Amino acid sequence: MSENGLPVSSCANGKRFEQPRPETAGVKREKEAQLPRVEALPWKKITIALTLLIIARGILLLCVLPPFEGWDEYQHIAYIVYIKEQREIPRYGYSTVPQSMKEMLQQYPHAPYDYAQTGDTQGWGTKTYDEFWISEHNDIVKDVDPVPLYEGQQMPLYYLLALPFWTLFSSVSYLAGIYALRLINVLLLAAAVFIFLRTLQTCIDNVTHRLVIGLLVATAPMYLINAARISCDALAILFGSLTLYFTIAALRKNPFRSLALASSFLALGILSKATMCMMVPVVFTGIVICGYQQTQFSRQDFRCLRVDSGCPAGSVLLLPLQSSGWFLSDD
Repeated sequence: MSENGLPVSSCANGKRFEQPRPETAGVKREKEAQLPRVEALPWKKITIALTLLIIARGILLLCVLPPFEGWDEYQHIAYIVYIKEQREIPRYGYSTVPQSMKEMLQQYPHAPYDYAQTGDTQGWGTKTYDEFWISEHNDIVKDVDPVPLYEGQQMPLYYLLALPFWTLFSSVSYLAGIYALRLINVLLLAAAVFIFLRTLQTCIDNVTHRLVIGLLVATAPMYLINAARISCDALAILFGSLTLYFTIAALRKNPFRSLALASSFLALGILSKATMCMMVPVVFTGIVICGYQQTQFSRQDFRCLRVDSGCPAGSVLLLPLQSSGWFLSDD
């Protein structure tokens, strides 16, 4: 042994050299912690940063996105106004855009597709962007042609929840009502992304891989635009994130509780937007895997499996609500 406490060996020429002591696991961890790697960053801070990025980008988008510029946005507003005035959910193929929206629609320019439905030829008096800024506005009263409320095909949950906010803020001004609902949708999307990033933490060990996926979601342009406009998409995305989170959580612990929550959020998601039916196979697969993971299938195991499988199956039964408009329109 040398004076430094390291093992010593001798060569044929009589020289002595010290053999380095092998690194312990603790020493390796200390050295790795000193390296500027993504893995060294707490995932919680990354999650908060990406969520704030969504909110910041959403607010910036709202500053430059004119009213009704989001596709079908005036139709989604018409859905809310229809519920407010008629006290019932609109029916696809029967309901039309409320004529009380004529004043609001005339106050702002419209994209070509919206103008084709509500322009001067239909009596609504809306104008394209070019016409809006160069023409004189008049208040000539015209008979308006009914415009089909084709967004009546959507499920009603979002519009019922948005109704009190629209009633409150639109009493200040139509513009306040539009941007209040848009801001709420941005916050719903931010919450959905936050939950999705927490889900990544439970199923992907490599932080770099999580960060790449998170950045793709947080910076996708159309993803933000689609959710920020007035529509039911943001709420459906939130319920979809919750469904995925609790389905993944069921594979690790408390399968009955987690699958029950996943099934509940799945049903709420379908009541927000029918495309959430695509999550039914995800939840059903989670149920099958949880059942397979059980080492002993007691009566309780089978009972839990049967109850959990009934929730997504019940969600599938909500499909007739979505297609009822088409059935009624054939009468």
